[in-house]
Amino acid sequence: MRNLLSIYLSKWGLVLIGLLCLLNQIKSQNIDSLRIVLNSEKDPIKKIKILGQLASNCEFNEIEDYSNQSLNLISKLSPTQKKENDNTLIVEEARANNNLSYYFFKLSLYPKAEDFSMKSILMLEKSHLDTSLLVSSYNNLATVYLALKNYEKAISIFNKNLKYDIISKNMEDIALDYNNISFAYRGLNKNDSAIYYAKKSISIKEGLENKSDLINSYKLLGAIYLDINTIDSASFYINKGFNYAIELNDLDSYGLVYYWKGLVEQKLGNAKVAEDYFLKSLQYQKNAGNLELIYNANLELYRLYNNQKKYDKALYHFQQYKIFQDSAISTKINQESSIKQVKFEYSLKENELLDKQEKENALSEEKQNKQKLIILFISLGIIVSIVFLIFALNRARLLKKQKNFISEQRDLLSTQQQELIQKNDLLDKKNTTIAENINYALDIQSSLMPTEEKISRLINKDCFVLFQPKDVVSGDFYWTFSKNNKQLVVLADCTGHGVTGAFISILAIKSLEKVASEIELNNLQVILKKLHEDFLNTFGENINSDFGIELVMCCFEGNKMSITGSSNSVCLVKNNELTTYTFDSISIGTKEAKLDGITIQQIDSVENSNVYLFTDGFIDQKGGPNNKRYLSKNLKEDFIKISNLPIKQQKDTLVKNYTNWKGSNEQMDDVSIIGIKC
Repeated sequence: MRNLLSIYLSKWGLVLIGLLCLLNQIKSQNIDSLRIVLNSEKDPIKKIKILGQLASNCEFNEIEDYSNQSLNLISKLSPTQKKENDNTLIVEEARANNNLSYYFFKLSLYPKAEDFSMKSILMLEKSHLDTSLLVSSYNNLATVYLALKNYEKAISIFNKNLKYDIISKNMEDIALDYNNISFAYRGLNKNDSAIYYAKKSISIKEGLENKSDLINSYKLLGAIYLDINTIDSASFYINKGFNYAIELNDLDSYGLVYYWKGLVEQKLGNAKVAEDYFLKSLQYQKNAGNLELIYNANLELYRLYNNQKKYDKALYHFQQYKIFQDSAISTKINQESSIKQVKFEYSLKENELLDKQEKENALSEEKQNKQKLIILFISLGIIVSIVFLIFALNRARLLKKQKNFISEQRDLLSTQQQELIQKNDLLDKKNTTIAENINYALDIQSSLMPTEEKISRLINKDCFVLFQPKDVVSGDFYWTFSKNNKQLVVLADCTGHGVTGAFISILAIKSLEKVASEIELNNLQVILKKLHEDFLNTFGENINSDFGIELVMCCFEGNKMSITGSSNSVCLVKNNELTTYTFDSISIGTKEAKLDGITIQQIDSVENSNVYLFTDGFIDQKGGPNNKRYLSKNLKEDFIKISNLPIKQQKDTLVKNYTNWKGSNEQMDDVSIIGIKC
């Protein structure tokens, strides 16, 4: 028998595929055998039973035909035949109605599905003949009410079904009943009741160790808790469902579970983890083709990236959201058009059956009453003519409406496609402009920062520069200046990275050029204060509280070196011993920065030593076996190990260490290190 609740059941794991294929083969052979018997069977009662079996097990497009054949045969039986086979005919007529309910539900013709389910239920409740068929009819009717979002009626029917399942002690069906009742209560926003029945369902399924069904139950309970912002419980049950999905390798559940896990982490404020889950959800759902889930996941990623000011990624996912949303709308329009076509065809079929039945009744009446032959023939001719005329007129009107509707839908789809093309062209132009602007910023920034060879020439020392921006352009920058036998080396980290950081770095370099040309290079305190004042004068009260520059300055004068800075450190390695010079935690350019009493470190001799300047991008990078930060302790150990190597090998070693540590992780910040061999 057909059962609509199969629509809501989870799919079996891959381990059952072989068995299902075998069962389908056996089922196909049985159907073929029944068709052969049907063609040769003369007994109408046996024929009705065979038709019931075929309708319950055949392909979807054959259900209506076999069910209607069964109902037609029942209607043609004589009163004596009906009386002798009363119980059998009641069951078979109820079975045919139940199968038709399933058929029309699948076509989204819910009123017809409801009508046939009610017919089946009324017959079986009155006769008390077939409890399993009655339960199936209850399930079908309740599922129709779920589709119509009439949750109160659905609950009422599921409770009726539950009574029979409790009597039969069918624990799997009882668990399913509780799950369906929970689903309906969630639709009514009665979350306490929804949680209660979901837990009852889970309790039974856990006892049965039905892991496949438990995946859906855990997802449902987790979703209910998420609805009421009980995040810990939502996370707990969604993760339980996810663990079972992994254990069973249920790929079809991955996309949905990852989406729900992303919503949980988003509620918890774990943006990075939420991002990973939404991306994984898209990865699995693109294969499954769930358009609604795909565009919802893209929408959440857009919101996440927009909040993080990652506008390039936000723009991409907003594009994807609109594309898949438009695709879903288009699919829905096509589905609605198909349904209307089916409704039209079914209307024609009903008219044809009515016409055929009227003709058969007329012929039967003609045989029984020859005296009224002429009058009946004339009457029948008039009726047939009128029916045919009405049918022809209705058909012409319906065909015209159908053609107009299809034409309108085609025009609508064409308009939507054109709008989408225009939007995509506009986005392409905007993306091109953005890329050109970013590349222009890169050219400007690159032209202002010296090469390794130029730095070595200016300071008369071997050096390397490890410079890896997170984006195309960087918030980190380095700069050198030479005057009066003194050489100034600066490494700085401006607020943010990408275009914002690059803009600030360009302003900082131009300010340094101005200040350094006016002041002696070993007067580091004055240079730092002038740079700070220059930025305050440029931005004034409009400056953002998050704005700032963290930097270190080294001034070489022969073998002597003086250093200062803000927040960042400088390391000096001599004879395999490392000394760290730290400075006040301030940000240059902020209104809150106090530069009185700036720390200046003096080193009398840096001969035969290595000096290392670095920002926090390297030490803050997550990676390694436990996905943790690299930390300054490990970088300092690296400085000691590489200090005796040639300057180029020092750089290559640090690059290798960073790459191996980062692995497949995203680069978290701009990475900058300057090494100087004295």
